[in-house]
Amino acid sequence: MWWISLVGLFVAAVPMFTLMTHGPLGAFIGFAVLGVLYVPQLATISAMFPAMFPTHVRYAGMAIAYNVSTSLFGGTAPIVNDWLIGKTGNALIPAYYMMAACAVGLISLLAVIETRGCSLRGDTLPGQPG
Repeated sequence: MWWISLVGLFVAAVPMFTLMTHGPLGAFIGFAVLGVLYVPQLATISAMFPAMFPTHVRYAGMAIAYNVSTSLFGGTAPIVNDWLIGKTGNALIPAYYMMAACAVGLISLLAVIETRGCSLRGDTLPGQPG
């Protein structure tokens, strides 16, 4: 689901951001398409992220990693995008920013260990020999 979501967002970012400039209907369709492509991540994040950590640090690890990264990158995205638009004059900077985030996500996804069918108990990483 994450592969589909990240690739879909990467491919659709520029066309949907461009569509958003074509009035209220274009904005609605652009936001809706990007939202639908983002839903697979939101639907699975609460199961996927905690499974990346050993049981004894699962919630702390997930909470710290998720909230720090969301604060650093999501929290600064508006000001970074605004600054870049001001420097370049390119209104599609948010689409390129989204594409860069998707590229980082796709590269990171290569390192995610599948834990389906693995015990999540113990103090080793799930899916790794203990």
